[in-house]
Amino acid sequence: MTIDLQPAIDAIKQSRGKRIPDRLIALGLDPATDFAGGDWRYSDFRNCDLAGFDFRNARLFGADFTRADVSGTDFTGALDVHKARLHLASNWQDAILTDDQIVLIETQISGLDTRRRTSLAPQQWVALIRDASDYNAAAALLDEMDATSNALNAFAYTATIMKARSLEDRADARRRVDEFLAKQGEPDVAFFTEAMSLAINAEQANKLFADMKRRRLFPDKYAYNKLISKQEKFDKALPIYQQMIDNSIEINEYTGYALFDVIANFDHAITVLIKMRENGVFVFTYQFMNELVKQSRLIESTTRRVQELIDLGKNPREIVRTLIIEKAKDPWRSTALQSLGLDPLPDLWSIGKQPPG
Repeated sequence: MTIDLQPAIDAIKQSRGKRIPDRLIALGLDPATDFAGGDWRYSDFRNCDLAGFDFRNARLFGADFTRADVSGTDFTGALDVHKARLHLASNWQDAILTDDQIVLIETQISGLDTRRRTSLAPQQWVALIRDASDYNAAAALLDEMDATSNALNAFAYTATIMKARSLEDRADARRRVDEFLAKQGEPDVAFFTEAMSLAINAEQANKLFADMKRRRLFPDKYAYNKLISKQEKFDKALPIYQQMIDNSIEINEYTGYALFDVIANFDHAITVLIKMRENGVFVFTYQFMNELVKQSRLIESTTRRVQELIDLGKNPREIVRTLIIEKAKDPWRSTALQSLGLDPLPDLWSIGKQPPG
């Protein structure tokens, strides 16, 4: 089958000098249907007549609608309407937008003028903070919000501390968490979850978790997973996991990842995999792979050492004593002995732990 591209080529030539929508319409696209769901990032729609176009679910980051006519244009579900220049359209209020999109655009307009920020509603402040380029920008907006508001806003603080990346930023974010709690702010579970992510040790995380429960807030899976990942010992993390089971909190793959964060050996890794499987969750991470490789090498090296001792005429009792003196790890020493058919009797271990006579 041969496709005749000449009509399209002719249409493109004839539409030279025209704007993007005119060119696409010349190619046969229907404004009422064919613009929906498209990728229109950084497109130039300046001065275009877009009345009645369908941009539902389209991607609009960086698109320029300056002085465009968007009356009746449907932007429902479109991404990044507040990061396009839709607010510069001649009549953006006449476009079809969701309430959330309208809030974002109004926030964008107000946020560009510091004199207008005093009239922002709390959700508009939060939207500005979430869109801030980095932690410092978000923190500056939070300070400005606090200065013009009568109450601390947990959503704004959560949106701010989520942006902390560097050690310096994280230290400042921890200060803001302490400040929020000291000033009798009303935190929610999301606030405490992000606060725990900033904790520098298990003690801090445990304290925040206890404070959350003291306030009669009910931790969700995200809070529990974060608490688990902050534990410094595997035997401290497992009881928290059990709490999730007892409280009917959903176990997911991130629970497994959190447990992997605190494993210390291969046995721990196997325990995590078994517990995840019991709850119908598949988890397989690089930590497990690294631990598997490391411990497999230990088994191989110990097995080679056992074989060397056998070749030297050593009996099982002497082999056990030699391996203990050489500080081979117990699980892998046992595995190596069993793999060679030299499973020692229990009393050999006690004998083996005695210094050689």
